[in-house]
Amino acid sequence: MPNAATSRSGSPGPVEFTALGHADLPLLHRWLSAPHVRTWWRDTLSLEEVQRKYGPRIDGTGPIHCFVIEVEGDPIGMIQGYRHADLPDGDRVGGIGVPAAAGIDYLIGDAARCGRGIGSRVIPAFSALLFRLHPDVSAIVATVPGALVGNDRGPVSDVFDTGPDQRLFRVGTTGFEPATP
Repeated sequence: MPNAATSRSGSPGPVEFTALGHADLPLLHRWLSAPHVRTWWRDTLSLEEVQRKYGPRIDGTGPIHCFVIEVEGDPIGMIQGYRHADLPDGDRVGGIGVPAAAGIDYLIGDAARCGRGIGSRVIPAFSALLFRLHPDVSAIVATVPGALVGNDRGPVSDVFDTGPDQRLFRVGTTGFEPATP
């Protein structure tokens, strides 16, 4: 399901999203194994474990929707979105005081693309897609790791206005520090 978003800063190429497929899992495994990703995505998974974890998401049997992030036609990362209420720990996750919330998590697997403002383009573009997938959602929460708050390359501003009755919030920080590689 492509969804293009051009950069406000004029940086090259639109950001697009395509549904994560089984054929993408070796690439996702490589990204998840990269040192710059492992700092934040703490699971060290074998390819078989990646297949077990993400296979149901690809098959549509789980509550999480996963997409490959593409810039200029090149796959550079993965993003996933979910309604808090659909998760087994939805009460804990949804207990942030935002009714009908959804959440997003993403990674830039291509280290050469990190720190170039792609995250600040990805989040609002993907949020528009997530609002279409879940019309009952009124807010999207992106929890930013504490070490990224105040970073000028950080992934979100405090609030994006994405349309009537739809807002994207950065509600808070995770409070964890990056893992030691």
